[in-house]
Amino acid sequence: MSRPDPTPSPIAPSARGSGAAKSYQPYIDAKWGLKNHWYPALFSHELEEGAFGSTKICGEPILLRREKDQLYALEDRCCHRGVPLSKKPYCFKEGMVTCWYHGYTYGLNDGELKTILAAPEDPLIGNASIKTYPVVEKYSIIWVFVGDADYAPIPPLESDLPPQESKDYAYYSPNLTDDDAIVLGIRRKGESNWRLAVENGFDPGHVLIHWKSPLVYAHDLAVPLGFKPTSDEAVKAFEDADGPKGMMNMYPPDADGHSNYEPIFENAMLGVRASGGTPTLGIRTSMWLPGVLKVENFPFPGITAHEMYVPIDDKSYEYWELLVKTAPTEAERERFTDQYENYLRDAVFHDFNDDDLWARDSMQPFYEHDVGFAEEKLCAMDAVIVAWRKPPCPRHSDAADGTRYQAAEIRDDEPPGADPVRRRHHPQHRGAARPDGVGGGARGRNRTVSSVQDRQLRFLCRHSGARCSAHAQRHQHCVASPRGRAAQSADLSRAARK
Repeated sequence: MSRPDPTPSPIAPSARGSGAAKSYQPYIDAKWGLKNHWYPALFSHELEEGAFGSTKICGEPILLRREKDQLYALEDRCCHRGVPLSKKPYCFKEGMVTCWYHGYTYGLNDGELKTILAAPEDPLIGNASIKTYPVVEKYSIIWVFVGDADYAPIPPLESDLPPQESKDYAYYSPNLTDDDAIVLGIRRKGESNWRLAVENGFDPGHVLIHWKSPLVYAHDLAVPLGFKPTSDEAVKAFEDADGPKGMMNMYPPDADGHSNYEPIFENAMLGVRASGGTPTLGIRTSMWLPGVLKVENFPFPGITAHEMYVPIDDKSYEYWELLVKTAPTEAERERFTDQYENYLRDAVFHDFNDDDLWARDSMQPFYEHDVGFAEEKLCAMDAVIVAWRKPPCPRHSDAADGTRYQAAEIRDDEPPGADPVRRRHHPQHRGAARPDGVGGGARGRNRTVSSVQDRQLRFLCRHSGARCSAHAQRHQHCVASPRGRAAQSADLSRAARK
């Protein structure tokens, strides 16, 4: 098992400056999120029978309805004058929703304009519609698939959730999708871009901000100052063609006892030493597309923390915080619920996670206009962050006409005449979201990343030589879009910023 050279890290030079930023430009462009993925919309208990609910994901306003135990999700914007239906939704007939402003009435199932309250013979009826979304309810959460209207086939929800771990694993920790798992949590708004939340979530060096957490003090947890990768197997990438795709920090020792990370408890130069004497056994973090964190055996063995960072727009996200525990009996469910309501909710989500919220919010001004990606000075312990920025290829729509793909907003530093559609939708793009939508797709396999430098350069999507050329041929509609549409997109982007 090799170890990195103690001299300057091989990833450090290539992880600095504007050159590095260009190497993951598609990620930088994905400030509105990743399309053609499942996202959590509401907790199940938040949408009662006969009720409406609303949310915004990747810039898209979404109206939800539970009617006769059936769930519906459709665009929360009337096609007439653009008002949100959710402000005062009317339901005069089963299976329909009527806009409160002028009475435009849509089918919940297909979004088609069925009638207009005061103009029932208008020729527009049956010839206009609003977007609808696939929706499922699992694991105490209502999920919505946000993507291209004609994207097919819709992948299973589990392809966008962390995979189940074998129960033979020495440090087995329950998963959100496990049978008999109880899922408890909250959701709230974070005031930063979703990418900063993701990178904070599984950053090996960020544990310093939790050094003085009441949770750490109360249980005398041995929380280090940070983690240093010590082997080529420190990070494992998952890129199964039909399964979840993500990266895992291999903190626990291997079966043979070899460690992949070294916890750093002291900085001799500064005379700083971490406190706490209780080992945090089995903690392992992983991040999965489109932005789902899994922290095994946290806050205690046998409990798993899940976090989801759902883009609202380019400056905020919905922060989902979950604790999961296997509880096969009603007595065990009641016991864990009591522990959660009277201690864990505040101790974990607020006393501990509030530090993360504060850190993400603090980064936002630096990265708000993407300047931070060019000016940041990353080091060796940021290898997993740089690797994450090179996600898989998009789940592309099969549409032959690329004109549907709206460009992301044009930045002030772009040269005059730049074609934003061609640049934003290179096939390497994972499907950066905009309010009007773009697509994405992926292929691959499970693998262990072969080196620290590889983690930076080849996470999941490896475009080189004939493979990249062949891929571009398969998805040439994503990079060939008329200039007229590009200009229109630019105008829309500018208008949205006013």
